[in-house]
Amino acid sequence: MFKATVLNIKTHQNLFEIQLSSELGELYMLSLELDEYIQNGKEVMLGFKSSDLILSTGHPDISTRNCFLAKVQSVEKGELISVINLKANDFKFDTMISSNLVPKIKDELYVILGETSLYISEIL
Repeated sequence: MFKATVLNIKTHQNLFEIQLSSELGELYMLSLELDEYIQNGKEVMLGFKSSDLILSTGHPDISTRNCFLAKVQSVEKGELISVINLKANDFKFDTMISSNLVPKIKDELYVILGETSLYISEIL
């Protein structure tokens, strides 16, 4: 979990697009529900499922807004799946990838986080 500030909220046909500022940079979240207490300027705690991350060695040329650089801190290599510990600014997090794709420690990777993968875990 990490702290973020709500910058802007757009809504259309029961779909909410929330623009947030965080230590990972500017992020966007899509949601079908939004607590009435979440407003511009409000601080929240964000989370995501570690299995929802996509890693890239080069800047991805795809239609996504949630992309940031992270450095590989450690690797727990498994037979089929490996756990990669990453750090972006001061935020540490893990993701799982196929063991035949394991990066090296200190590699810098682009992390892509889908807008529907983010969720608000707490309103501060």
